[in-house]
Amino acid sequence: MSKGARTETVTDPIQPSSAKLSEDEYIGIRNRLEVELIDKLTARASWGIGILGTLVAGLGFAGANVIIQQTVTSEVRQAIESEKENIGRFRSLVTDSLKEAAAVGAQAKATLAKVEEASTEAQETLEKVRATMEAANQRAIEITQRWTIDLSKPFDRDTGVLKDTAITDQALTSVSSNGALTETDKRAIIIRQSPRDTGETTPDGRKIVELTFSLDVDTGTGNKSKTQIMAQVEKVEYGFDERWFEPATKIVESSINDFRYRINVWGITRVKAAVYLKNPPELLLFGGSMNLTGAGTLGTIAK
Repeated sequence: MSKGARTETVTDPIQPSSAKLSEDEYIGIRNRLEVELIDKLTARASWGIGILGTLVAGLGFAGANVIIQQTVTSEVRQAIESEKENIGRFRSLVTDSLKEAAAVGAQAKATLAKVEEASTEAQETLEKVRATMEAANQRAIEITQRWTIDLSKPFDRDTGVLKDTAITDQALTSVSSNGALTETDKRAIIIRQSPRDTGETTPDGRKIVELTFSLDVDTGTGNKSKTQIMAQVEKVEYGFDERWFEPATKIVESSINDFRYRINVWGITRVKAAVYLKNPPELLLFGGSMNLTGAGTLGTIAK
């Protein structure tokens, strides 16, 4: 280096702002903008070369370098500030879009819950309608079978009725003045239990079984139909071992599903069932052990 030459250290006045942009973001933006500026400077080469020659001649290489870097740095700073504003607007747009999407999702979830609730109510109503129709059909059959009128008998013109109305033996045995169940009808009542493997196990490896208890009627035993006998049942109370079950009793008052009750078990214990009759009020008792391997019935308990 010759005597008298000045040594100048040029520092970069632009530093990454940790408060707004990360270092990686800053470097990426600066590199991209410097490439764009170089292209622009190249396009204006004739002008740049003349200016560069003038600067080198007047200030020397070090001074020209300072002016060039300051010019580039100023444009880079402006470009970075513009990019910051663009990033800020983009982030604001994304935030607003996410909020709007969350609101739409919540509204859709609430609508789905209402649809599911309405579907459940509709299903329950449909089951009630089916039960009512079944009872009406059975009632019509009962009325048809109860009375058999022989239309070939002579007709009384004065009273407008048949002189001799024949009533079948079946009608005489099945008709009761108050609809009460006979002892034969009561013996037709059955409490069934049916197991189903849930595919689940307890923490210690025992298989969990779903047991379903329900009231049924042996139509080959009683004089009345299943619908007639079920109509005389007020409710069924199931009782389980208090040591293992809480609550230990469950009362079912709906006959739509045959007074059905389901419970998950993983061991065999005793179970009781009390059937409450309506007219006249009477209690039928059943009991036995849980059957986890096959369908069965509870035995009758003498009062």
